[in-house]
Amino acid sequence: GKNELLKLEISKGRYRALYVPYDQTPVESPVKPVSHPALGPSVARFWQPYFEDSRANILVHSEPLFLRDDHGTRIRHIHLNNPATAPQEIAEILPALRGSTFVPYYAYLTVGTVYCMLAITRVFYEAGAALEVRSSRSCGWQELRDSNLVLAGNAGANTYLDSLQGDDGFVLEIDCVRNADPQVGEQQIYHGQRYFEGSLQRHREYAVITRRPGLSPGSAITIIGAMHGKAIEGAGQFLTSEDQLCPVLETLGNRAGHTLAAHFQLLMEIDMIDIADEVVNVACVAHRLFPARS
Repeated sequence: GKNELLKLEISKGRYRALYVPYDQTPVESPVKPVSHPALGPSVARFWQPYFEDSRANILVHSEPLFLRDDHGTRIRHIHLNNPATAPQEIAEILPALRGSTFVPYYAYLTVGTVYCMLAITRVFYEAGAALEVRSSRSCGWQELRDSNLVLAGNAGANTYLDSLQGDDGFVLEIDCVRNADPQVGEQQIYHGQRYFEGSLQRHREYAVITRRPGLSPGSAITIIGAMHGKAIEGAGQFLTSEDQLCPVLETLGNRAGHTLAAHFQLLMEIDMIDIADEVVNVACVAHRLFPARS
């Protein structure tokens, strides 16, 4: 609206809207510094595209579909995310529920997704950058088009994550990570697994971190995706930890003075102790660098 002759004003503490002449004198926007003293240099470098201009930053998270009836029953099936068909599908999966009336219900987030969002929100706060947090159900393509995006969750419950992850490299499927082009020593499919280490229950899951150009020139998208909420938490911890992020960025050629690639992926392995799935280790086990788009 910079070329409009009028602008709309609503004074603080009032409800009256006024149209007033728009002062079109250009105002130079202050240039934000590259360094952020509150952040480690690798963390600041990774998130720099979100700090360097005035466009909006929006974190879009999954909101899992639950089903509820009038008797207090709440059901979640990870493969059922379509509110139009899930009530009928749950009866086919669990015949004992036939005859019950279930309706879609959105009231819960996974603990891991919440911890991931808190970690990222802290980074933006310490950098002095605004970050809006939105549910994937409350967004539209039009408002996301010109923004820098962080998409967190799983492909089944986050339409935007599923649509923007692409088909190359590491692809989040409904129950695994598919490797579209396995390299030497890599698997074609990465599944989560539960196992015992002596008498200790362990759990291993995988997450995919993708940085890619945004929907409009100059914008950026970061995807943090996994099937398991605690894997999302582990990936969020990684992207906000200087000690963990630094060596991986160097692997991508992002040494001091080098620009971070515009399009790359990291395959993360998250190890947990199977007591409330406590995250105990996060490691990058593979990566992909993609050529810049022309």
